[in-house]
Amino acid sequence: MTTGEQLFGLIASENATSITFKLADSSTRPILRSEITSLQSTGISLMPEGLEAALTAQDLADVIAFLRSDR
Repeated sequence: MTTGEQLFGLIASENATSITFKLADSSTRPILRSEITSLQSTGISLMPEGLEAALTAQDLADVIAFLRSDR
């Protein structure tokens, strides 16, 4: 960002003037495009490494449903 801050999250929505990010704590944060100096994918999941090994197929389905929800 133009302030030097780095922000990590998912793009929840965007329009011509801003992008709203969904952060790891489920909060959202709108940022004006004019405040963004660079936007790039990390190429990695926000889910902790190896977490899926302890989850059942239903647990994983529930996680996906939650991530797709509008919370």
